[in-house]
Amino acid sequence: MRTIYINETPLRLIGAEAAPATTSPRQLVVKHMGKAARMMPYIDALEKSRQYEAVTFWHPDEAQLIRDFESLFKVVPAAGGVVRNGEGEVLMIYRRGAWDLPKGKLDDGESLRAAAIREVQEETGVMDLTLHYRLTTTYHTYRTKKKRILKPSHWYEMSTPGKPALIPQAEEDIALAQWHTIDATTLMQLQPMYATIAEVLRYSEVRRY
Repeated sequence: MRTIYINETPLRLIGAEAAPATTSPRQLVVKHMGKAARMMPYIDALEKSRQYEAVTFWHPDEAQLIRDFESLFKVVPAAGGVVRNGEGEVLMIYRRGAWDLPKGKLDDGESLRAAAIREVQEETGVMDLTLHYRLTTTYHTYRTKKKRILKPSHWYEMSTPGKPALIPQAEEDIALAQWHTIDATTLMQLQPMYATIAEVLRYSEVRRY
């Protein structure tokens, strides 16, 4: 299964021989009939409102389902990090009205690992970084004036010694960069927070233990 967030609502692509069960009338389940264009009304509805809790497309061939969905977007890969300091706190940024993690799109020819480190350095001023392992990949969409963008963000666990001073990158609309202890209470208090970011933080906490 792949989950893509559109306007903070999950759209799921599931390989299945029969329709997955639903628990709410606001959870829409649709069989993909093999034509990518038929997905567009649902994508458009998610972009314009939050009338659904979730939308699920299912098809026996999950790989084909994903290819059809991606054909409707320009795919722009990004990479970023969950950075912990010497006290175990996580580096958070506040960007465009929501709490986020440092990340950004790849430069031409750049590897995911190199991009993740560069983006953390540029967006927060933390230079002494150790990349430990890949965490997960999240997916979200957005629109420009000319096209729809699908952004797969590749996340890595990182660390830095001590507790470095932070320099938020103003030209990337980052208003704050702060160290935070991450737990269930913090995730409720650091609001608003993008759904994908909360997902990455929870995954990072589980992976540590």
